[in-house]
Parts: sequence; structure tokens; C-alpha cells
Amino acid sequence: MIIDSPGYSVNYHSFYYDKRLNDFGRKVKKRYVKSTICVDDKSQLIVSYSTRFGYVHDSRKFRKMLKSMNKAISSG
Repeated sequence: MIIDSPGYSVNYHSFYYDKRLNDFGRKVKKRYVKSTICVDDKSQLIVSYSTRFGYVHDSRKFRKMLKSMNKAISSG
């Protein structure tokens, strides 16, 4: 199995905008959408996937992905 969790930016801030905020002692927390995809390496089929918004570490989603993958394999 191959598991990957790429993140996609939701908003764009220019370098100048970020620099000016930093000059005033403020920081913008950039938001993003994160998807977790589990692929079978032999058949190259997607076994499980999840999409979420926010700042959750990959390892917290990993166990849930393995459980859903096991359910999919045992039922199919």
C-alpha cells in the first residue's frame, strides 16, 4: 500500500503582504485543504481516501485509513 497526504493552498498571499504583516508583528495562518489517498501498489487502484480542512497531522489520519482499508479488503 502507498499512502500520501498532499496539501492544497486555499488562499494566496503575496510575499510583500506577508512581509508587511510581519513588520507589524502579525502573522497570517495560511489555510489549506489536505487529502489522504491510499493506493494499492500492485493494482494501482485507490483503496481509501479522505479530504479534510485544517491543521491535522498525517499520523492522526493514518490509523483511520488503515481501518477503512481493511474493511474494504475484507468486504470485497
